[in-house]
Amino acid sequence: MPTPREVASWVYAIEQIWDDPDFEAKHRARALQEASRWNQVELAGRYEQFLDGLTTDIKPPGDGHLPEQTRFTAELTGLPL
Repeated sequence: MPTPREVASWVYAIEQIWDDPDFEAKHRARALQEASRWNQVELAGRYEQFLDGLTTDIKPPGDGHLPEQTRFTAELTGLPL
């Protein structure tokens, strides 16, 4: 159980949200902006962009000779060798 001292700042913040419309509006906008980072469509797009970048940077080691299994996998996935 938190002590009164530990919750004092939370109580103060809640009172400000209730009593000060400008404070509430400012922090509401900031919270919505922060929450938008977790939007599923936007997040999926960022992951897709990151993963696409990984596949374009893949280069075979050494002389460029790829083992047969890798060649087969590349053919199945459609990724360039």
